[in-house]
Amino acid sequence: MAQIASFNPKSPTVLVLYEAPAEDGLQLSSESSQKELNVVCGFLRGLPGIKEVIPIGIRDAFSIVDAIRPHYVPEDPCKTIIFNLIESVVLSRALPTACETLDLPQTDNALFHPKPDMKALFRAHGVRVPCGAVISYETENLVDDTHACLRQILHDMSYFEDAGKNLTPGSLGPFTVIAKNAASDASEGITQANVIELQPNTEDGGATYQIEPLVSLVRNMQSNFHQNVLVEQYIAGREFNLSVLERWEEDPTAPSGARRTMQLLPLAEMLAHPTPEAVAKGFRNIMTYEAKWIEGTHDYDALGRQLPAENVSPALEAELRRAALGAFRALGLVDYARVDIRVDSHERAYVLEANYPPCLELDTGFPCCLEEAHIPFPTFLSQVLYNAQLRARLGRLRKQRVRNAVAQAAEVLGDRAVVQAAAASPPPS
Repeated sequence: MAQIASFNPKSPTVLVLYEAPAEDGLQLSSESSQKELNVVCGFLRGLPGIKEVIPIGIRDAFSIVDAIRPHYVPEDPCKTIIFNLIESVVLSRALPTACETLDLPQTDNALFHPKPDMKALFRAHGVRVPCGAVISYETENLVDDTHACLRQILHDMSYFEDAGKNLTPGSLGPFTVIAKNAASDASEGITQANVIELQPNTEDGGATYQIEPLVSLVRNMQSNFHQNVLVEQYIAGREFNLSVLERWEEDPTAPSGARRTMQLLPLAEMLAHPTPEAVAKGFRNIMTYEAKWIEGTHDYDALGRQLPAENVSPALEAELRRAALGAFRALGLVDYARVDIRVDSHERAYVLEANYPPCLELDTGFPCCLEEAHIPFPTFLSQVLYNAQLRARLGRLRKQRVRNAVAQAAEVLGDRAVVQAAAASPPPS
């Protein structure tokens, strides 16, 4: 990797924004969030040139501007940089608008997308994803909507994967699906029971599936989490995490005034070592909520990360890298992200989702990949601060060019209007 640039030495104040749902704005949503906040603030305070690091808890979208305005320097907005640790759908959609309003540099300023929207963007950009459909939380007939959901999945599989074959439950046979909360992150609501193998319905000659287990699962999920449920084909195979780090550099020859490059960090694979009892119960190699967060549970102990991933052919590595970079570009991501990908028996990569910003607790995926790539954590932080400053400065230059062009056009049009008015006016008597 080329030399990573350092941020502009203007002694900026860095505001570390995190989601704080408590009424006092200080309590964090989880122990993991507290550790991540401590790690990021601690390393930022150790960077040369930083004037101050201030963590700010954000409770709702309406409080974002009020929270950051006291630290805003209108004559030089780059003296304040927003370091974004917010993952909530609502807050992460509001934050870029607030920063744009104040011309503030912000790390990871891409809009957050719920899973169904994210997958639609992936597919529109030619990135392969598991076929899926959404069952609305406001459904009036869950059974009918579940049948419709499965018909849509089979239709999409027929079109995207089987060269126009008309797949039916009877022709496809047993079909395994996974159900996920459409708007949750951090594997919320995902358990081993979320993967269900559906059997063709023999009573109608295989025209439909026996959906009772899926209907029961969706009903419970909607009752517990009060949101839409995404049902999609389950890709039984290996699961990889690909971490992407972006670098921005000034380049006067580029149309935008800058050049961006993306570095893929070493591949990580999620491996499972379940007990025989768990295998007998139908254990699946999926990242459940327990596997991520609940120490002492079977899933937490059974699932681990292999870094760097082994037994990856050059062809598979190229497929994974193509999928990860395609996902990064499709969502318009910046700075850094982690892309989760599953691979089927034909070594075809299916992007599950992109995590932005991914957790920066030191023992989690992205920081571990940085370490494997021999990129010190402070160097990474310095790069994303530089990225944010450069993007904001280029944005202000673009706005100034537009304002100048409008002013010039108004001046020209004004002169013409004077001439035309003079020509149309009657001569003096």
